[in-house]
Amino acid sequence: MSAEFDTWQVWSEGNVYEADFETLKQWIIEGCVLPTDKVRKGNLRWIEAGRAPGLRAIFNGEAEVNQQPPEHFQQQKAPQQPFSQADQTQAPQQSFHQTSHAVHQPSHQPFPSQESFSSQPDQQSFQQSHTEQSLHAPDAYTHADDFAAQPHAEPQFVDFDQAPPPPPVAPAILSGAATCYNHAGMYPKFICRMCNATFCDKCPKYVGSSKVPICALCGDLCKPFEEVQQKVVRQHSRASGFGFTDLGQAFGYPFKHFWSLLGGSILYSILMFGGLKGQLLGFAILLGSLCMVIKQAAWGRLDRSFLPDISAFSMWDDLFVPLGLSIGIYIITLGPVVLLVIVTYLTWFGASPPVSVMPSKAEQQSSQLTQQDIAALTSDQNDPHATEEAVKKLDRNRPANQINSAVERMDNAGRQSEFSGVMNIYARLMSVPVWMWLLLLLALLWAIFYYPMALCVAGFTEDFWSVVNPRLGLSTMRDMGLVYVKVFLMYLAIQIVQASIVVVINIIMSPFDMPIMGNIPARFISNTFSYYFSLVVACVLGLALYKCADKLDIQTD
Repeated sequence: MSAEFDTWQVWSEGNVYEADFETLKQWIIEGCVLPTDKVRKGNLRWIEAGRAPGLRAIFNGEAEVNQQPPEHFQQQKAPQQPFSQADQTQAPQQSFHQTSHAVHQPSHQPFPSQESFSSQPDQQSFQQSHTEQSLHAPDAYTHADDFAAQPHAEPQFVDFDQAPPPPPVAPAILSGAATCYNHAGMYPKFICRMCNATFCDKCPKYVGSSKVPICALCGDLCKPFEEVQQKVVRQHSRASGFGFTDLGQAFGYPFKHFWSLLGGSILYSILMFGGLKGQLLGFAILLGSLCMVIKQAAWGRLDRSFLPDISAFSMWDDLFVPLGLSIGIYIITLGPVVLLVIVTYLTWFGASPPVSVMPSKAEQQSSQLTQQDIAALTSDQNDPHATEEAVKKLDRNRPANQINSAVERMDNAGRQSEFSGVMNIYARLMSVPVWMWLLLLLALLWAIFYYPMALCVAGFTEDFWSVVNPRLGLSTMRDMGLVYVKVFLMYLAIQIVQASIVVVINIIMSPFDMPIMGNIPARFISNTFSYYFSLVVACVLGLALYKCADKLDIQTD
């Protein structure tokens, strides 16, 4: 097969275009294909166009270029003046081919410079021209089939040298007011990548057998309008900053995937009643959903579902990894608090001394019978006082009296321990140094303030060691700056709203509280709301990463 009939592919700005060799040569001459664009012939590997052996000579101007246009455009040269309305009515098809030939034949009409495309029109003339177009524009966008049936449906192409440049595309895309350059009121389907002119499906031209649309004004390649529109909207959203708009978007995000929200919340609520194993599985599903939301929102893919794919269930990826991430979150947030509490207890509290119910040594000595007491009891000539003391000692040594004395001592010891226990705890708390209390306070503040970042790192990286590494989280907080402060305040607000709703649910469902099983309806509904608000928090974190993608070097769509 000859080289000129081989199919070539051009990779330019993320899009792939196909053309034959002659069409590719024409694109190179017109400047549509640059030496840095990737090309390949057939199924060969991609290579820069300037390095391709068959194209290097064309870029250097050494190859002979056929000045005759392809047979699809064997028409006479286009007129230099715009067609009048009468000329368009008489020969609309002829004007299309003539203008196409004028754009794609460099020997008659050289390719304009990029500066001519970037020049902005005069504000007064721009408003006047669009005012005149708006007088003839329909109230709503006309369908392409209905528009083609009208007498003026054929494109009215004008000479590029005398045509006014198109308006900036970004404001029109954001406002939804973009229309076809040649047909006011027609919704555009293509947009030129060079001059930003928008066209309906009837306006672009095609070179040879290629299906790649060509701009009718400058001759450059055109892109799908909806693709560029989505890109511009995302760029505008990223440049708008992080604020309450993103918070509202986060509250509405779970409802965009209503069935996933309904199924996930019900499944999570049911698993919370399944004992330890069920709770671990439910928590793994929840954390898997949070990781999915954080990553998709950070990449700008809010149209993706947040439920993990359980069709290919893996015990390691779907259970142990989320549980490991949750353990890492608790270690990096609550770990310092737990460590300081243990040190404080072992150092300043320790174990309390046991309460003794045995009689003291003095009591034992006073109750023990001596030889004098025995003599006083057995002698006829004795001292009445000594005899009385001996009788009391003998009475205290009886088993029944000893048991009563022990019970009395236990009661007294219990009453003393209740009072002395509170005083003992208070005294030990007061003995803890001030610097230890400050450390405990700082550790608690760290746990509260760092928790959103720990969840963010866990959701985006899904790596245990990244979660427990505070340097990664602190560097991310530094790069985000004020955005993380907003994220933290939004997190607190969401938690307050969730706690308030749970309290209201428990009050309303209090009649359903059962002695042993508890309030099952209240717990089920509370778990459902907990699942929803967790998704909202994850979406807030993901949107914050999306707005700071340039600082954090995150690749977004």
